[in-house]
Parts: sequence; structure tokens; C-alpha cells
Amino acid sequence: MEPTSPGDPGEPILFLLGTEQEDAREQPYRLRSDPQTAILDEVVDVGSGPVRTGRTAVQERIRGARRIGQLADALVRYRLPGQLRSPERPPIALRAVALDEDGIRWELPPGAIAPAPPFFVEITGYNSIFQVPVARAVVRDGCLVTAIPDQVTRLRRRWRRRVVVNGDHFLRFRHPLQPTSVRCEIRDLSDGGLSFRANPERDLVYPGLILPDVEIVAPGGAALVCDAEVRFVNRDLCGVRVFHRSAADEQRWLALVTRALHPRTSSDARYSDAAWRLYERAGYFQLSGKRDDEFTELRHAFASCERRIEDAPHLGCRVVWPTNDGEAFAALSVLRLYHGTWLGYQMAKVHGDQPNGAESRQILRDIHLHAYEHAQLDPSLRWLLGWAQVKPVWSRLVHHDLPERYRKTGLSCVLRFRALEASSAVEHDVAMTDVTIGPATPLETELFVRKLSRARPRPYLEAHDLVGERIDLAEVKRQWRAAGLHRERALLIARRARQPLAAALVETAEPGLHLFRLLDQARLYPLTVGGEAAFDALLAGARDWFRAAGRDRFVLFLEEGSTLRAPTLATLNDLGEADMTILSAEVLPELLEHLVEVTAPRQPRQ
Repeated sequence: MEPTSPGDPGEPILFLLGTEQEDAREQPYRLRSDPQTAILDEVVDVGSGPVRTGRTAVQERIRGARRIGQLADALVRYRLPGQLRSPERPPIALRAVALDEDGIRWELPPGAIAPAPPFFVEITGYNSIFQVPVARAVVRDGCLVTAIPDQVTRLRRRWRRRVVVNGDHFLRFRHPLQPTSVRCEIRDLSDGGLSFRANPERDLVYPGLILPDVEIVAPGGAALVCDAEVRFVNRDLCGVRVFHRSAADEQRWLALVTRALHPRTSSDARYSDAAWRLYERAGYFQLSGKRDDEFTELRHAFASCERRIEDAPHLGCRVVWPTNDGEAFAALSVLRLYHGTWLGYQMAKVHGDQPNGAESRQILRDIHLHAYEHAQLDPSLRWLLGWAQVKPVWSRLVHHDLPERYRKTGLSCVLRFRALEASSAVEHDVAMTDVTIGPATPLETELFVRKLSRARPRPYLEAHDLVGERIDLAEVKRQWRAAGLHRERALLIARRARQPLAAALVETAEPGLHLFRLLDQARLYPLTVGGEAAFDALLAGARDWFRAAGRDRFVLFLEEGSTLRAPTLATLNDLGEADMTILSAEVLPELLEHLVEVTAPRQPRQ
């Protein structure tokens, strides 16, 4: 049984708490005494001062009985450890173990005595701290039972997650200020740095210290050499930012971090054939009324794209959950489609749990975390784009429900459209014979951008590079071309007596990247009152453009509010309705936190 829809969780109340530090390797924050209005107490000094990355720390007040109940249920299902915090006493370790009509049951250590309320419980989630205020509590059968609160505070300081490693990663360096060698156990890793266990007095480490020629030793590989800067020292823990001497060294480092973050998934192109067989086995090729044999001609192109994308990870990746026999049980792709926009697409999974015992929810969680944390490495990431089917499918829980939650904040938009597959070879009657179609002139391009800025929200315009300086996709095309991949865009204008009536935005991408050809797409926009009447003529012009580009078919994204004549619709294959969701990368950590919540285990772990 897959997770059920969380329903309407209400509008989030967000507070930006300033810019995070590089890699967020700060000292543990301190909270003011009132847990319901807790804020970060200070910016931690890291020697040269906090590094400004443009990413903001976030505090969210989670409210609403339904939303709070869903969060409490997830905490119990994961059996997450936490700490009871009270101004008068040291923290007490506890764990959420049950949820019933009386509230949340917390397992206490033997002999522990909980203080009288009020106090709060602090729990670490995927990448956030949840603070659960407690106004009423009783001890029953060895458990602390607390009422479900009216509000929970979520604090998120880090832009990227870091992972604790299990005592088999080490760091070595010769101290730059004294003739000693230091060897320490690495505690955790992220793409930007690491922390290791150290004795500040013995090892003479302090914020701002530069460590040249640091050797990082991990299982299954040769030592990696880099330089590092100490960012913080906190008791026996030292955090450093790492600096790489070449692109090859950086890729080795990212590979090491990826193995630690995602031990059960892979983005290796050698699973290309396995991914194809997964699409056959999982029924992906039968979506929208399609048949397996309609995709056969794309198999070679698909494998070729997989190899080229693996060599250009800054443009995308395809993540699989491999099985012991070398097959793929699940797969998900992400692609940098526009300048700062990554598209998540082409997800498939065999129905149910894996025979080795891995839960369906865990598999879905792991492939999504791997794919979107890969996109998170892109310093230009600004938007996340998704196309969620308008039907009760699992992916809608993640790619629609959370963006819908943020619509009123300006951090997302959701737009309904119908995907209509068109043949480039089909000829049809065009009612407006006095309309001509041709490429947009510079002035018509300016008019298009100006008109569209009034008709579509900012996230739509920015995410699709529909702004003046990026509308030609020049930089995107250059990067794709360098990776051996095709990318093209054109703007076609329908005119009557030289006056623009409507526009068609047409795009192509490398064949084989999207097996349903949704990257060979057309969109129609009116430029004047009544301009929709020229859509049929524009569609005929789009067919000509795609035919000249060597595409035998393409997909028309008919966005809400747009219509076509019935004879024209009869020439198109209806692939179904979907919601286009666009989410600001500023809340990508919130998307991943939501993903972890809706994929909580079916039963608490024993």
C-alpha cells in the first residue's frame, strides 16, 4: 500500500533567518527559552566571518490538526530519537514509539524522570530540527505521553544534507605550524566539506587554519588529496571546508560523498539496459495508451544519452535502485533543461516491495533523494520543474502537493495542461488562410516577452528562460553541445497583414532523453485579443518546423485556458492532463523533508 494523500495541509508560515554558512558546518544553535517562538540565537564566528551563499536558513511554523497529525505519525513510524529540553534540567534522550488518541508516546531511558511541563522535545529529521512544544504530559507504563500540539516549529539551517560515516573514513595531514602528523576519524561528510574528531589543544586546530595536502582515506579506494580550511571547532569536533586542485579530484570527492549519502542506489550508465528492461517490466511504456513496440526505435538513442549524461553530470543523471542480479527495481531521471531549472522525470518502479525486504516506500525515497541531491550540487540551481499526472499516483504526493502548499508564498506555481502528441507529417485544413507563419523578429520577441510577463507568474517565466536575456537558450545550447547533446528553441509568429496575432514556442532535445518525447514540445500563446484563432495555423507551422528538425512527432502542451478547433484536436493523440509544477530551489530542502515524511515506513521499526 502506497502513502495516502496528505490533503490540504494549509499555507506554510516561513521566516527567513539569514544566509547560511558555507556547508552549514556551524556550531549547534542555541534556542531562546520559548520553544514556540524559537529563533537562531546568533551567527557563529568561523574565523573570517560567515560565507554568503545566497541560500537562506528557514523557520517554519507548522499548524493545523491534520498537518500536525501527519507529521506526528511520520515521527512515530521512523521511531526517530529526540531530546527532551527544559531550561532547568539537562536534556533527556527519548524516542517516539506510538501515536493514539491520548497523544504521542515517548520511550524514556530506564530511571529517567521527566520534568513537569512546559518543555519541548527536539527531533532531527532529514535536514531539519523539529521542536514539539509540550504543555501537558503524563507518565504511563514507562512512557511519557504528550498531547498533540497545536503548532510545531521546524528549523532548517543547512542547504545540503550531511551524512555520518561509520568509523571507516580517516583524515591525515602534516600540521603546517608544527612538525607533527595528525590522523583523525572522519565523523560526517557533505559535498562541501567534512568534520572529524580532534583534540583542539593536542592537534592545534582552530577556525581559519589552512591545512595543505590533506589525505582522505575511505574504504575501497586510494587516498584523495585536497586542501582544507578549518571552519569551526566545537569540543572534540572540527569542521573543515575542502578545496580541490582539479576537476578530476572534485569528481572523485563527489563520488566518495555520493557513496556515503546513497549506498543503495546508483547513477552508473552500465545500468542502461537494466533501466530499459525495468520500463518494460513496470509498464512505463504502456502509459497514456502506448505500446512497448512504439519505443523500440529509441533504445539505441536512450543508451547513447545515458553514456553522455554520465560524462556530463552537471547536466543530469539517471538514478536506479539495483538488485543483486544486476537488474533495476526502480529508476528516476533528472535533467538540467533550462539555465537554472532541473526537471525530474521518467520514474518507474516494479510494483510492491523488493523481494529482499526493502519497502516500496524506502526505494521511492532513496531514488528521489539521490536524484534531487544530485541537482542540488548545481550552484546555478534556481527552479525545480515537474509534470504530475492528474490522477491519484504516488508521484503527485511529492511533485504536486508540496508546490501547491507554497503557491501563495510566490515560491511556486502550478499550471494545468493537456499533453497532445502530434505527427509532423499530418496535414490539416487551416481556417485562417490570410495568416502567415514565420520566425519572430527581435521586436516581436520583445513583444512576446512583454505580453507573457503579464499572463504568466514569475516562476513560470524564470524557470522556462522566458526572459529577454535568456530566451534564445544560448548558454544552455552551448553546454549541451559541449556534452554532445542537441538542444534547440525557436519562436514562431502568426501574422495577419504583418501584425502579430499569436506565438508558438517550439523546442527540441536530444532523441532518447525523454522516451515519451516530451522534450520535443510546442506551446501556444495569444499576443492580441482573439489571437487564439491563429492557433491552428501556428500548429501547422510547428509541424513544419519539427519536420525540418528531423522529428516525426512532438508534444503540444495545451495550457489551461487555451483551445483548438475540433478538427485539429482530432489529428492529435491525447496523452492526458497533467499539472506543471515549478518550485523555487530555495525550498528544495523542504521538498526533500516532505518526501521523507510521505515515505515513512508502514510500521514502526522494531
